Amino acid sequence: MDWTDAKQHCESLTGQLMVIKTQADVDAFLQAITAAGYQYDRFWVGARDQEGDGQFTYVDGTPLASDSALWYPNEPNGGDCVQYGTYGDPNVGFQDNPCLGTDKFVCEIFQTG
Repeated sequence: MDWTDAKQHCESLTGQLMVIKTQADVDAFLQAITAAGYQYDRFWVGARDQEGDGQFTYVDGTPLASDSALWYPNEPNGGDCVQYGTYGDPNVGFQDNPCLGTDKFVCEIFQTG
């Protein structure tokens, strides 16, 4: 799915694309994709440059700094939607890519009641 379809799919499940802000979030993400049988790939996550101005925002509304340690080396570099690339340790991190690409994704599902 592209980023928008992935976001809408997660929302239809009462959730959101996974928001990764801390090392604990990275660890949970890597554990989830490893448990699902994935290792070296790219996954849409819940952040994008909504206005195309280089200012990235998580789907929860908080900013994602372009100098965050979560970015892959030499990123961001012009795309609007954020993927987490898992290319082996230590070469993992955020990449900004066109939103229309088809990739895997991870949803965070919110518990209700």
